[in-house]
Amino acid sequence: MRIGNRSLYVLLTLGVLAAVWAIPSSVAGAETVLSDETSLLETTMNEDDSLLEELSISAEGQELLASGYTPGEAATKIAKEELLQDPSLSRNPFGVIVQFEHALTDEEINAVLAPIGGVLVGKAVADGSTYLIETLYELESVLTVLESDPRIKSAEFDEVLQISDLPNDPDLDQLWGMNSTYGIDAPGAWAQTLGDSSVVVAVIDTGIDLDHPDLVDNLWTNSDEIPGNGIDDDSNGFIDDIHGWDFVNNDGNPDDDNNHGTHVAGTIAASANSIGVVGVAPGVQVMGLKFLNSSGSGMTSHALQALQYAIDNGALISNNSWGGGGFSSAMETLLTQAEAANHVFVAAAGNDSSNIDTNPTYPAAYQNSNVISVASIQSDGSQSGFSNYGTSNVDVAAPGSGIRSTITGGGYANFNGTSMASPHVAGIVALMRSLAPTVSTADVKRILIETSTWDSRLENISDSGGRVSASAAVSAVNGSIPSLSITANATVVTEGDTVVFSATATDSSNNNLSGQVVWKIGDAVQTTGATFTYTASTPGQVRVRAQVTDSSGTASTFINLTVNEIERSITITSPNGGEIYDPGDTQQITWNHVGPTGPVDVTVIEKQTVSAEFLGESALPIISPENCDAEGGVCPLVVPLNVASTTAISSLSVGLRFNHTYDADLLIELVSPSGQTIELANHAGGSGNNFGSGAESCSGQLTVFSDTAETSILYGTAPFAGTYKPQQLLSVFSGQNPAGQWKVKVSDRWTLDHGELFCAQLILNGTSTAVAADIPVANGTVSWTVPASLAGKNLIARVDSGLASDESNSAFTVSGGGSPSPTTTTTTTTQPPIEIEVVSPNGGEIYNHDASVPISWTVTGQEPLTIFAHSVNKAPKELGNSSPIEDHETLLIPIQIPDSGTVKEVSLGLRADHTWMSDLTVSLRHPDGTTVILMDKEGSSGDNFGTGTKDCSGQMTVFDDDAQTSVIDGSAPYLGNFIPEETLSTFEGLATAGTWYIEIKDSFGLDEGNVFCVDLEVAGNGVQIAVDQTAPLSISAATFGPGSYLVRAATSNGVSEDFSDFSFTINPTPFDASDSFPAEEVEEYEVTVNYSQEEMTNLTNAATAFNMNVEDFQLTAVGLLAFLRALLPSGTSDWSPICTDCGGSEGVTTLYVASEGTQNALESVAGSSMTGAQAQRFSSSVLIFLIALLNAQN
Repeated sequence: MRIGNRSLYVLLTLGVLAAVWAIPSSVAGAETVLSDETSLLETTMNEDDSLLEELSISAEGQELLASGYTPGEAATKIAKEELLQDPSLSRNPFGVIVQFEHALTDEEINAVLAPIGGVLVGKAVADGSTYLIETLYELESVLTVLESDPRIKSAEFDEVLQISDLPNDPDLDQLWGMNSTYGIDAPGAWAQTLGDSSVVVAVIDTGIDLDHPDLVDNLWTNSDEIPGNGIDDDSNGFIDDIHGWDFVNNDGNPDDDNNHGTHVAGTIAASANSIGVVGVAPGVQVMGLKFLNSSGSGMTSHALQALQYAIDNGALISNNSWGGGGFSSAMETLLTQAEAANHVFVAAAGNDSSNIDTNPTYPAAYQNSNVISVASIQSDGSQSGFSNYGTSNVDVAAPGSGIRSTITGGGYANFNGTSMASPHVAGIVALMRSLAPTVSTADVKRILIETSTWDSRLENISDSGGRVSASAAVSAVNGSIPSLSITANATVVTEGDTVVFSATATDSSNNNLSGQVVWKIGDAVQTTGATFTYTASTPGQVRVRAQVTDSSGTASTFINLTVNEIERSITITSPNGGEIYDPGDTQQITWNHVGPTGPVDVTVIEKQTVSAEFLGESALPIISPENCDAEGGVCPLVVPLNVASTTAISSLSVGLRFNHTYDADLLIELVSPSGQTIELANHAGGSGNNFGSGAESCSGQLTVFSDTAETSILYGTAPFAGTYKPQQLLSVFSGQNPAGQWKVKVSDRWTLDHGELFCAQLILNGTSTAVAADIPVANGTVSWTVPASLAGKNLIARVDSGLASDESNSAFTVSGGGSPSPTTTTTTTTQPPIEIEVVSPNGGEIYNHDASVPISWTVTGQEPLTIFAHSVNKAPKELGNSSPIEDHETLLIPIQIPDSGTVKEVSLGLRADHTWMSDLTVSLRHPDGTTVILMDKEGSSGDNFGTGTKDCSGQMTVFDDDAQTSVIDGSAPYLGNFIPEETLSTFEGLATAGTWYIEIKDSFGLDEGNVFCVDLEVAGNGVQIAVDQTAPLSISAATFGPGSYLVRAATSNGVSEDFSDFSFTINPTPFDASDSFPAEEVEEYEVTVNYSQEEMTNLTNAATAFNMNVEDFQLTAVGLLAFLRALLPSGTSDWSPICTDCGGSEGVTTLYVASEGTQNALESVAGSSMTGAQAQRFSSSVLIFLIALLNAQN
């Protein structure tokens, strides 16, 4: 839509209406009503000039005038469309409701409507005296004019009304962290308090949106400071610090420019009102202390200043969802000062999937008693994959995945991170302090830990071994549940020692409940009573929990018991590798031992080790997605290991040595010769680097995956030097024939980090031959007669008591039976694949039919490339509100794709609204029934696919194999491109033609939605357009032809290739409508008028006077004439052309676009008596004449 100078529209609209005579008095029905006695201009000039001077056409009205709209549609059709696109619209932008004092004649109505350019819309209501009146003028000024008219009883805005909500925050049902099964049970706490306004929580972060409607009532206000006077009224060293301080810009405006701080503040203290969300403590206040900039970065010095400000200005709680920078002595000192001031410092544990007991991150790992470190859980109660953990340096766990809260600009969004978990705890502390203002920091931490709901999945995540409970913590500090304390006669013991635990419990009336105390270890109840006697049998940490319940609630506490392991070990001394025995020999298997191991079993086991080693420059690259051209953006490194032995597997292990930054990017798998696959490690190691250490070969210290390891790879720390239990057990291969090719696969599923592999090793244990059983360990030896059946085997000895064991350091052999299967190590040299990346066109470009298309790329190496063009069938489908997603139903949306050969590339864009995304499974089905699941119950409690307008112009979610981020790792509303759960390359090679279906299945109740747009793009067979290319080139757009395309650059053997990321478009030659309009609607057509030199001079001067080019001036003229034409009664004869044989040498071509309304405007002016060129010349000539006439009058 083209919009010109605002004053031009006002002047010319009135001028055109004034110049055209014989407008009839009324139009039947709900049409425009104008006087036949007085032109609009004359009527306007007869009104009170002071009122009319206030009238001006609104900006939206100017847009409609330029588009040649139909009067009567602005206040109805167009206004409804705007409301659909913008639900926050508060009123009709083009209409007012007017009630007349009594029924008026047409003439009287004309006199009322004329000054405001009004049009009666629809039928009258309220006994025929009340109308909706359309006007393009500014509505405030219109009401002023109407209210001064004695014929009008009332005039008011046409306001938008909303369905009534229950007295609750509308998004509460989306706040799983507050009130779901695995939430914090905030309603249980709210039954006791919503928080007291005297409690202040400092949000030390990126600031707070000070105007957010869900936060504005709960902002801390410095009552001792006078706003805006430039004076430090309270002498605290900060001028005009009304709601806190901005330490980045050093001023008193801590407004958020990042969203992070606002999101945190909303989780703590969003108001309990009728909008948006609600915070954990909706009755307390939040203080904005901004020390992180718009990019989320800040200085430790500013963090210190912010915390000092909080302490000095009465905030006894702070939330600190930030980290990095390492240990700071200054911060530790200030935290000690804060502790003395009874200030609780709540900190996010961090998002590196790391054990911060062994790899501390700060501020979470400071040991001050007032620091509460918080890990994150997800909506099923398990640890969030990104969350740091540790039983010493992490205190509690709280909801942090898919957390909905406030963001800047008055909005709401779902964020993930321990940054979201921490404010849940800060809010609970605020509720506790609301009921017990003086409760100590140590007691706050103790209560939060002891009242957490234990969960076996979380026992290694934090000290609490569970998730925080707002209800239980508030009840405990409020004294409304039983009093419970426990003691133990020892807290550090050795295996076999006996420990006695004692409990004292009373109710609120001081009645003794000690006999009702339930003692638990984990989920298992041990006994009930005042005491519990426990014999320590398992080394490590044992948490003994006591709880007691009465009618007021449940009290819980625990003691951590440290059980030291008795030192015990077995060490084989012979055979220990390299020995060769003859069948029939009697040999001694000998060992040493330490400690009470118990009797041992002695066995001999067949063993084979297969290694693949890649030294120096032959090290295998681990390719990150941005350097991968494969479908789906993942290029797994596959290392083959060939096994010759046919002896059934009794056990096996895998050794690896490779370097890679940020280990959590990786998926490591083992694939057997039959294709059976297990995960050795998936998202392990956080931000740590490498698997194994030392020499970059098989002689380095490997990471060994073994089922017998004590520590899971999930709880280890990079570089994982040593032995770890894999994520999926290797025992699934037990009993199988190992012969054939095994594969170790390493897949990098995230960008930026990379690595290289030096060694992969497979250790296979086969048949086990018993030598002796239940032998006293002290014997230290057993005789073994070597059986002939083991001739030619690689063997190891094993001595195992169940509590301790050992194996020979390396293999020994038995002579005879042919040569034994050797331990094999192969060194492989591989050439890295050629990497290609198409640079242009790379998506979104639009080229005219007569343009050239520049094609460029980057490539490793000098190999010439072949260039292909692939036609893309784009099938955007606007659905409006006709495609609801209903509970427990499956929505099928058909898309027709024409024949263009076979499928090469597929992507799907989706714009839909739906609350609680994890209800949904989204699939794409090919005409032959082949189905790909794009997303299956992801997105947690988040909302929507895409944002913005509810049509194909909104910001969409695009499923594309070439995206950088998997939909599994994304979060609602999934803005941009995401790798689907199953690859779209599944469709490659199938026919393009037929009816495809988008299938959306809602598998749960309560939440519903609607699909507004689906945009399926299918690229078919490619056409070769250039060969042997080593440098960028340009191809004529005519070579492609009109349509949408992808460019593919490929090596001659097709092994390496790359596509444009998205399609580009070649525009068709526009239809020439100069002499005749198209028989069928087209989006664009051109009209050319040949003017004389004098006409061209007049046209240019008129356009220049209003800062327009000639083409826009002609469009404006056509729009104004079309507007006038619409005001005329039906049956009015068509206008005639100025001349039928006009000509000239000055040609001007103007583009008319259907979607902008300019085609309708031109065709309205032309009627049936003019061609397009004649209508364009007519409109321009009339407008030039009117401008000259008005200039002459002035």
